[in-house]
Amino acid sequence: MYTLDSSLFINGWRKVYKPTVFPGVWSAIDHALSEGWAVSCYEVLEELRAKDDEITAWVNQRAAFFPQPNEGCLMQLREVMAHFPSYIHQDGAKNRADPFVVATALMTRTAVVTFETPQPNWNSNKPPKIPLVCEQLKVPWLAPQDFLEAIGQKFK
Repeated sequence: MYTLDSSLFINGWRKVYKPTVFPGVWSAIDHALSEGWAVSCYEVLEELRAKDDEITAWVNQRAAFFPQPNEGCLMQLREVMAHFPSYIHQDGAKNRADPFVVATALMTRTAVVTFETPQPNWNSNKPPKIPLVCEQLKVPWLAPQDFLEAIGQKFK
């Protein structure tokens, strides 16, 4: 099972896996969500709603797969923030969902799917990237192409 970061939707839909060229990618993601192989969180939905475009319409039709945080998620969120107090960006919007994505993955014991890449020279005064947080908290993470390869095998 997988927890999907905002970057999968934003970079995937708008740049890498445009639905006009790769409609099968979005069918596979839709299937993974509906079959319970993938989850996300409400904060990702809210990030995606910040820009009213086609991906916003797509995720709005699947809003049930972006649940509000429950007590278990909030407990994990406290742990994430205890380890990374600078995780929320100073302007509050740029990476607002990231701590919730990691907390959701911790709670559900899933791997995070993100376009973010590791940052070898992280400055603790800045928000860390998801791969760094995942590695520190022992949460598996993977790139979207690895996620798509993994869920694609289920359709053979």
